[in-house]
Amino acid sequence: MSNSSTVTELESLVGLESAKRLVTRLASNGEIVHAVMFYGIVGAGKDCLAHILAKAWQCLTPTEDGACGVCKSCHAFQNGNAVDLLEVWPLPPSNIIRQHAIIEPKKKEEPDLLSIQEFFRTRPLTNKRKIVIIHSADRMNGPSANALLKMLEEPPDFAKLILTTASVGLLPPTIVSRCVMIKCELPSPETYADPKLNPRLLAAEDGSPGRASIVAANKEWYESLLEFSDRLQKLPRSAALVASEDFRSLCEKRQEIFKESARIAQAEGLRVLANLLENDSEQRRTLKPIVEAHRRVIGNGSSNLILDSMFAELLAG
Repeated sequence: MSNSSTVTELESLVGLESAKRLVTRLASNGEIVHAVMFYGIVGAGKDCLAHILAKAWQCLTPTEDGACGVCKSCHAFQNGNAVDLLEVWPLPPSNIIRQHAIIEPKKKEEPDLLSIQEFFRTRPLTNKRKIVIIHSADRMNGPSANALLKMLEEPPDFAKLILTTASVGLLPPTIVSRCVMIKCELPSPETYADPKLNPRLLAAEDGSPGRASIVAANKEWYESLLEFSDRLQKLPRSAALVASEDFRSLCEKRQEIFKESARIAQAEGLRVLANLLENDSEQRRTLKPIVEAHRRVIGNGSSNLILDSMFAELLAG
């Protein structure tokens, strides 16, 4: 293989062998496809692959294996100054990709937000292509998905769209069918996990390389939640309010560590707690109360009442 930053960057990723082969093929021939979707669980490496492919497609002097890594375009991409790249993310507080991120609204409520439609209205400034990366594409609402579908059906000749998702089943089949689908599979945990980490903590975050690094960096918080989940199984129903208070304290700590909103910290705390209990072979309680509490917290319900009720039901099982 030739000296290519694409090859170097792909080799730095653990596992993903099939996905990396497809990215290498697409990187060397950007004319054969206009839309790609990377799908797999959180932390599998989808966003990394999306950036590697986008960089290769924007390189001014690509090698046979992808981006050269030294041209003006590659340097701009590496420095976060690529003018012909637009990244779309779900926005708080709803964590939704709304229609105005896809097509220009009649009346702009957020003047600084550039829609994909506006971005593609003009030709590239410094590259052959303009590229849009839509992160967590499953967070598009109905109008957004419909608007994107029209773009996928008739894209400009210089346009490339890259989507990532951890929940491909939530996307309309019409969008999925118009993308080259690249599955991001997990490697064996033995190939990347810190042997000092409790395997139960890795399992609580789906065992992905990306999530494993988060667990390792925040080991104390995860271990505290693991200790709480073990203790929870031995508590009587009368301790429900105490358990609820202890869990809220853990979520407040998470909010401080991860710089999340209180509601997101509680939702994430519930998610990890459910995973810990689900992966515990000795756990026999139903997880339905946690799943329902997670749904209600995300839906802006009163979190104190939701958690108190959840622990009362959980400890009654």
